[in-house]
Amino acid sequence: MRQFGVLTHPLRLDPLDVLAAHGPSTAAECGRHLGAPQANCSFHLRQLARYALIEDAGSAAAALAPAGLPTDDPGRRRQ
Repeated sequence: MRQFGVLTHPLRLDPLDVLAAHGPSTAAECGRHLGAPQANCSFHLRQLARYALIEDAGSAAAALAPAGLPTDDPGRRRQ
């Protein structure tokens, strides 16, 4: 149930939308998509990861992806 609490912050849904739309992304990439500072995105992404709503995508760039969604879908293009 604590997972839902982390989503009550209005800025935490935006990085999730970026990950869903663009696939695995770093905090810097999320920041560029949202027009927000990388530090802010990094903080919110860490909070989402803390409650297992996103996970490390396993790349050298430390990209994150929504938990439970495939990260190796060849049909998904990053912008």
